[in-house]
Amino acid sequence: MEKNKETEERTETEDKNKQAIVLCISGIDYTFNVTREEYNGFVNKVGAQKVGPAFNFLTATVETDKRTQLVHLMRNTPGAEMEIVQLVVEEYVPDLDIVVKKRKP
Repeated sequence: MEKNKETEERTETEDKNKQAIVLCISGIDYTFNVTREEYNGFVNKVGAQKVGPAFNFLTATVETDKRTQLVHLMRNTPGAEMEIVQLVVEEYVPDLDIVVKKRKP
């Protein structure tokens, strides 16, 4: 019984680590297949440069058949990379119930 629970929990975690996120942009559906590795790579590269890592992350995770359309959209729409990446990342990252407790003096 314990092994089944462990397997179930591992599968649930694995499912959260890879997600297909669909955004409808200007009437076209784009599916971003985000993995933990892609997400971590993006977060690690964001620093002083934000647009380049956002562009690379989005083109790496979007479904291949929509990549050319997405690149065209991002190159011809100022700020598109940042707006799109924000939505993809918000959808990928889970909402955690975190409370900061006050320290005792």
